Amino acid sequence: MNNPEKFNQEGGLSQDQARAFLSGVLSDRVATPELLEVFGILDKRMITRQELEGFFEAASESMVKVDAGGDALDTAGTGGDGLQTFNISTVAAFICAACGVRVAKHGNRSASGTCGSADVLETLGANIEMTPQAAKACLEQTGMTFFFAPLFHPAFKKAREARTLFGKRTFFNLLGPMLNPAGAPCQLIGLSDERYAPLMGGVLQRQGRKRVWIFTGGNTMDEMSPSSETRVTEFSGQGPAEKRFTIDPESCGLNVVPLSAIQAKSVEECVRIFLAVLKNEANEGQTNAALLNAAAGLTVFGKARDMKEGIAMAREALESGTAQKKLQEFIKFSNDAKRF
Repeated sequence: MNNPEKFNQEGGLSQDQARAFLSGVLSDRVATPELLEVFGILDKRMITRQELEGFFEAASESMVKVDAGGDALDTAGTGGDGLQTFNISTVAAFICAACGVRVAKHGNRSASGTCGSADVLETLGANIEMTPQAAKACLEQTGMTFFFAPLFHPAFKKAREARTLFGKRTFFNLLGPMLNPAGAPCQLIGLSDERYAPLMGGVLQRQGRKRVWIFTGGNTMDEMSPSSETRVTEFSGQGPAEKRFTIDPESCGLNVVPLSAIQAKSVEECVRIFLAVLKNEANEGQTNAALLNAAAGLTVFGKARDMKEGIAMAREALESGTAQKKLQEFIKFSNDAKRF
């Protein structure tokens, strides 16, 4: 199915049609002009559940998969909120790993922000291009690993030209954080457009995810915000279809800070803040952002009973130096893993 006009039909595509269309894209059977036309159609209306489900299935089939060997957490966002914050979800991942959570971080270079997770880790000296075998070994040995998206989703390069020419967010931005190569059972997904939370969470729940929080902070931030309340939609394999609630810094025992306290203007500044947080030398806003997002990960994984306990655990990881040591351990093993 590679006729873009079918996306205009009432109710959109069926799940099978959507799956066939994206399979065509990823196998180079759909030309760039056709994909651009589809991007334009879906820019004017929301993607449907059936379409997202079909796209997810097609993308999963083309993905390089890794057996995590048990529960794991991913902290990833859709990006595109335009707020230029530092790498909050990535630093939170290391704090969670320092607290004993197995973290399978999926990430990429920045497409629209200041600095992506891959950019900051590479600048810090990590080997971001670990093979699947090396990435699995890194998780087993350090409790933390990184999946560099282009290596695990090689077929996505077929859509690169169209995405670049279109110049705006597309359904690929929704798919990205949903496609963890290890199928991490526990996930935090930051989402700048919260209308898509029910669709994304529903797909992941039907895929058997254990617990997922999809959230949007104030100013459509795709992180837990230390500046305002964050709206969360929870999906659980054992619970109801979805559960909605809000989290605000003050209810977690943290002061509200201005957005400017967590923004960064360059890769170098992102790296400086990243290290300052892990060394427990960051400003209050940067630390609070890291604590909130790490606490969310600890809670979703079941390591902490609630956000307050998660914040206490995360703070201890920073103050004791274990979070900084986890980063050093990961960097060392990722480079040793070049032998795999």
